[in-house]
Amino acid sequence: MAGGLVSVLERLKHGGDASDLELLRQFVACRDEAAFARLVRRHGGMVFAVCRRIICDYQLAEDAFQATFLVLARKAASFGPGDSLGGWLHGVAYHSALRARAMVERRRSFEASVNDASQPMVAAAENNDWLPLLDRELQLLPRKYRDAIVLSHLQERSRKDAARELGISEGTLSSRLARGRTLLAKRLLRRGLSAPGLSVMTIEGVKAGDLPPTLVLSTAKAAALNTANQAAHISESALFLMRDAMKATLLNRLKLVSFGILIAGCCTFLGIGWSTYNQSRAQQPEPGRTQSRSPLPTADHLLAAAEFRPFVPPPAAKEPPWQVEFRRFYALRDQEIIRRVEPPYPDCRAEYFREQIRQFYKGTRGGPSDAELRKDYADYFTAFGWKDDWIDGRHISHVVPIKPEVGVSLAQAIHLITGFGPMRTEGEKSLLERKVTGDFVVLEGADPEKLAAELAKILRKKCDLPVSLTFADVERNVYVLSGKYEAKPLPDRKKNQIEVYATELSERNTGGGGGGTLLEMTQHIEEFIEAPVVLGEITGAPKSLQWHYNYRSPFTEEQRASDRNPDAVLMNFSAQTGLNSKLEKRKVKTLVVKKAE
Repeated sequence: MAGGLVSVLERLKHGGDASDLELLRQFVACRDEAAFARLVRRHGGMVFAVCRRIICDYQLAEDAFQATFLVLARKAASFGPGDSLGGWLHGVAYHSALRARAMVERRRSFEASVNDASQPMVAAAENNDWLPLLDRELQLLPRKYRDAIVLSHLQERSRKDAARELGISEGTLSSRLARGRTLLAKRLLRRGLSAPGLSVMTIEGVKAGDLPPTLVLSTAKAAALNTANQAAHISESALFLMRDAMKATLLNRLKLVSFGILIAGCCTFLGIGWSTYNQSRAQQPEPGRTQSRSPLPTADHLLAAAEFRPFVPPPAAKEPPWQVEFRRFYALRDQEIIRRVEPPYPDCRAEYFREQIRQFYKGTRGGPSDAELRKDYADYFTAFGWKDDWIDGRHISHVVPIKPEVGVSLAQAIHLITGFGPMRTEGEKSLLERKVTGDFVVLEGADPEKLAAELAKILRKKCDLPVSLTFADVERNVYVLSGKYEAKPLPDRKKNQIEVYATELSERNTGGGGGGTLLEMTQHIEEFIEAPVVLGEITGAPKSLQWHYNYRSPFTEEQRASDRNPDAVLMNFSAQTGLNSKLEKRKVKTLVVKKAE
C-alpha cells in the first residue's frame, strides 16, 4: 500500500501523546481524519455533555455536537500556542446548542399555531434546572478563568496537562481555578442558587460523559471531507448550525472592524455634520407635509431573515448501477477497518478497474484499447484503500498475475494490507508461504495494532490460517541515514531526482520508480536492498523527490544480488544527497506472525 508503512510507523512512534496543537497542525497539513478523530475523542465527551444539558432532543444534540467540530475544522489553522481548545469548544458548543434549541422552540410554536388552538402545545425542549445556567455563567467569565475551569473540572485533565496546554505554571493554574470558582459561585448565587460550596458541587456534576463511537467516526469523516461532500455524511440541521456559527464568528469580527472605523470617522463626521445642519433644516418639508421613505433594514432584520432561510443541499449525483453494487460488496461499515471479499468476484469489480482505465486515458487521443476494456481483471490480488466513503486510487496494491483461487503468500498479503514488508515481518517460513485468497478493503489511517488483530481474525475464520499477528521491538542491523541533505544530481538528472543503483545505470523508461517524501523513499529503498533503513537526524530535506530503480538483464540470482547490494546502493545514494549511511544495531518495530494456539 503506497505510503502505508510510513503512516504505520509514524502512528506507532507518536502513539497517543500528541498535543491538541500538534493534532490540529497535522489535520490542517493533510486533512488527516485520524488526527481529527483523536481530537473528537479527547474533547467530545465535554462537548456532547454541554449539548445534552441544553437540548432534550437527542438527535438535535448530536447535530449541535457535529456542528461544533465542523466549525473547528474550518478554524483549525487559527489556533496557536497557549490557546485552549477545550475552552473554545465549550463556547462554540454552548452557542450551537442554544441555536438548536431555538430551532425546536420556533418549530413547535409554528406547529401549535397551525393546529387547533384547543390542542395542548407540546412543551419546549428545555431543561429548567441549574445545569444550563452553569454553562451560561461559565461563558460570562473572563477567558483565563473559564479555560482553567473547563480543562480541570469539566474535562478532568490533570493539573500538569492543563497547565501545559494553557502555557502557564501549575501555581498560576491553581490561583486561576480558585479565583474562577469564586467568581462562578457569585454569579450563580445571583441566579438564585445558594447551596453551600455551590461552585464545586455544580462543576463536579457536569463532567464529560460517554460518547457514541459512531458519532466520533461520522464527525471526523465529515470534517476531513471537502465542503461539497459533507451533506452526504451529516444532517441538514448540523450543516445549518455550522454555517450559523461561522456567520456569527464573521459578524463578531466585522463588529470589531466596524467599531474601529466608526471611532476613526466620528471626528470627521462631527465637523461635517455641523456645517450641513442648516442646509438640512432648510430642506425639511413644510409643516403638514410628509415624505414616504422605506425603512433601512437593521442588522437584526438581516439576521432574522437568515435564521428562517432553510439550508437546501444540492442534489447528489445518482450513482451508476455498478457503483451501487460495488459499494454493497466493498464498502466498509461503521467501525469496520478491514473487510475481505472472497472470489468469485462480482461483475462490478471489473467495471471499477475499467473505469480507472477510462480515467487514465481521459483527455488523451485514442483512449483505452478494446483489449483493456474487455479484461475481467480477476487475476489481481488486490488490497483497496478506503477513504472518504470510497476507494482511494492512491492506496491500491496489486499482485499480478495470480489466479483468484490460488492467491498469494501470507507474507505478500501482510505486506499489501498492513505495509509491513519482509524486513518488518517475522515468522516461520512455512507459515509465511501459506496462501491467502480474496480482495481486502482497508481503512486508511486505521490503528496498526487493531488492523493486525482484525486481519488475524479474518485469516483464521475465512482463510483457514490459524495465525496470530502481534507487534514487537526486535533488535536488528539497521542502516541509519543522517546529516545535511544537499542535492547532487547525476549528469542529465534534475535536482532531487535520485538514481537507485549499485554498479550501472539503465534507461529511465525501464526499472520503475516513484515520488514522494524522503521518508517514503526510505521505505522503497528498504524493499529494494532488502535491509532495514531508518532516518536519523536530518536537516534540509526537500518536501518531495523522485527516484528510479536500475535493473539489468538477464535477471539471474547473481545479477539481482549485485544490483541490490546494500552498501553499494547506499554509497551511491549518499553521493547524490550528501547524507551519511551507517550500519547500527537498533530495535525495529516488527510484525510477528505465529501459529495461533
